[in-house]
Amino acid sequence: MKKLEEELVRITSRSQELGRRLLRNHGSGLEIRPLTRIGKNVEKSRDWSLFTDTYGHAQRPRKGRSLFWGGAFVLLIGWTGLSWLGYLAADPLIAWLKATVLGAIDGGEGVAEAVGGKAAGDAVQVLNSSGIAGQMLNFAGMIAKPAIFAIWFLGIVVLTLAPIIASVAIRFLSNRR
Repeated sequence: MKKLEEELVRITSRSQELGRRLLRNHGSGLEIRPLTRIGKNVEKSRDWSLFTDTYGHAQRPRKGRSLFWGGAFVLLIGWTGLSWLGYLAADPLIAWLKATVLGAIDGGEGVAEAVGGKAAGDAVQVLNSSGIAGQMLNFAGMIAKPAIFAIWFLGIVVLTLAPIIASVAIRFLSNRR
């Protein structure tokens, strides 16, 4: 019992010393109560337990949360800008691909006819490779903008949930110590 009382006196005097230092450095306005916890929790809660809410519960300073949300906001703006650029570039990119691919196919048909003769040129035209390539590029053009929007939306959801998940993970890991 004697050791318990000595520990309580030591903790109380330490918390009063920290309270005086806090008031000196940060001004008044905080309600300061001496620590009464004994054991492992004293070392964990030593510095931040002087900050109390109106009910007397110890509160940690909330500096890290604003950093998480500020970083998420910057990433949201960057992600939206990148998605917008992709959305604007989708049509010209697909038009360029159509011109390039279909031009290469037409050139290949001409080369086949020049090298293999009329029979080779007719055989390549029967394959109708320009029609297949054109259909694939038309399909890509039809799906590109909705796909960019869906990917943008998923990124927004992930970036919005990231600070919450990080906060919960940090709280979980700090409680395990």
